[in-house]
Amino acid sequence: MRCEALTNPILLALLIRDLDGMTMNEYNSAFACVGPSIEDPGRNRLWIVPKDTTAGANPSLWLRQNHVLLQKELAEFVAYCTIVFVGDLPAEVQHEYVRVRTESSEARNVSTRRRSNFVQKEVRCISAAGHLYVDRLRLHTSVGNVDHGRRENLVTSVATRF
Repeated sequence: MRCEALTNPILLALLIRDLDGMTMNEYNSAFACVGPSIEDPGRNRLWIVPKDTTAGANPSLWLRQNHVLLQKELAEFVAYCTIVFVGDLPAEVQHEYVRVRTESSEARNVSTRRRSNFVQKEVRCISAAGHLYVDRLRLHTSVGNVDHGRRENLVTSVATRF
């Protein structure tokens, strides 16, 4: 038996939005939920849920194909970005880096002149099932992957009550 919210992109995005009180935007290829960062006040965290249900099999490819979306969403005020793929792939938490262009005005004689800087932003890729155990229940190892022993203990302790 599978939880519908872990296999349906819109339901997963709505769940993330509602649990954290975020705002949600819909794009052609994904849903983006943005909300204030708990760890870093004044900055935001970004959760992206791809609409493609098979994208978790190759997160790096999805990132390359959707670089324009990431460029738009990964603004300077985003402190943390996590991409949650529906289903149970990728099996392990992956960390990717995206090169993002930031623009700033120069105070020279021409007010329309812009200077572009490129920064590397870390993007964390995780499956919906991993998101449940790692991000919500905090059952993770020091590396950030699901701690299977602690997960089994939790399931066993909850199942014995019923």
